[in-house]
Amino acid sequence: MELGLAKSAELTTRELEVLREMTGGYTNEEIAERLFMSVNTVKKHIMSMIEKTGFRNRTELAVRARESGIVILERADERI
Repeated sequence: MELGLAKSAELTTRELEVLREMTGGYTNEEIAERLFMSVNTVKKHIMSMIEKTGFRNRTELAVRARESGIVILERADERI
């Protein structure tokens, strides 16, 4: 499966986890808290994905990821 200029295999597991949270509408701070990482690490993962995919910004990245089905959101009642 492709996302922009990148094949899904080019994205790391951690990048895909951040991407899944992004498509859920979470802020960098919320993503950091949910995934037990620093806000700077979240930002680095997002910038890496933007560079790999060729998208202009995090919004385009999140929208295209949802449209492509590369990430599947959990149902709210299944979240921990």
